[in-house]
Amino acid sequence: MKPQLGNFKEKIKIKQVVKSKDALGSPVENISVLKSLWSQRVDVSGSYEDEGKIRVLFDASFFVKYDRSLMTGQYANMIVEDENGFDFKIESVIEVEFRKFLRINTVKSE
Repeated sequence: MKPQLGNFKEKIKIKQVVKSKDALGSPVENISVLKSLWSQRVDVSGSYEDEGKIRVLFDASFFVKYDRSLMTGQYANMIVEDENGFDFKIESVIEVEFRKFLRINTVKSE
């Protein structure tokens, strides 16, 4: 599938988990929104068998305009939130066309 700007109809948020300490020194995880982007979503579904039960996983890929910060490998611990408020953990970011589009491959967070 080739991304087209006319299909960028879903607004997503790129979020990152930031670890810090509170006033008493206890570890705290905060989620901050790094940026909002328009995207083209492609749903991919798969299934696997776990202890005799079929479990279905819903994965999605999001095409976005090129962003250097996503390409530099800084996507560890980043999350994509779709328009419905569902979180997807970023697995990889692939450049589709040279400095034009990126494909963000994600796995739904449970």
